[in-house]
Amino acid sequence: MVNVNKKYLKADLSGPVWKDFIKGLENVKIKSDFDKLSEKFLTPAERIMLEKRLAVLFLLKKGISHREIGRILDVSPTTVAFVKNKFFEK
Repeated sequence: MVNVNKKYLKADLSGPVWKDFIKGLENVKIKSDFDKLSEKFLTPAERIMLEKRLAVLFLLKKGISHREIGRILDVSPTTVAFVKNKFFEK
């Protein structure tokens, strides 16, 4: 599992960093472009984590149960619930 320091960036740095990242995403037209970009920003473990979280959302939209998603992706039901709650929270 990825260990991350929980200290957030200050807003004056965080805003421009995300803006720059989103600008890079705007140039992505095909999956291979995203693969190249993500290799620059994410470790292999972070890429797996992101891909699994995106897959959780994809499978939830298809109506797959939490338990089945966990089995398919080899993630815990807690992970499925976390992704669902964070994505669909108001």
